Amino acid sequence: ILATIYFLPVWLAGFFSNRNLSLGESWKLSSAALLSGALLMVASIALYNFGLLNLVSLSFVFAAHFVIAWIYLVASFFFLPRIFEKSKENPFQPTK
Repeated sequence: ILATIYFLPVWLAGFFSNRNLSLGESWKLSSAALLSGALLMVASIALYNFGLLNLVSLSFVFAAHFVIAWIYLVASFFFLPRIFEKSKENPFQPTK
């Protein structure tokens, strides 16, 4: 559900930053970014179940798992290809 909520802002950010990102790819990107936060929540719920984490700490981890997902989403934009890549070859050199 969170990936469905996040994919439209991710797609808009990719559109305005000239990144090659379709709607389906933005949904996949947002769901992949949420995996690390979900893994943190699973571990913290297990620790809470074993009595190693109290309810206040669990609530802080719950807030942190959203922050981790947004950090991964922002960092992933640096790895997406740009739409208009500049050519590295010399335009004045004759073709071979």
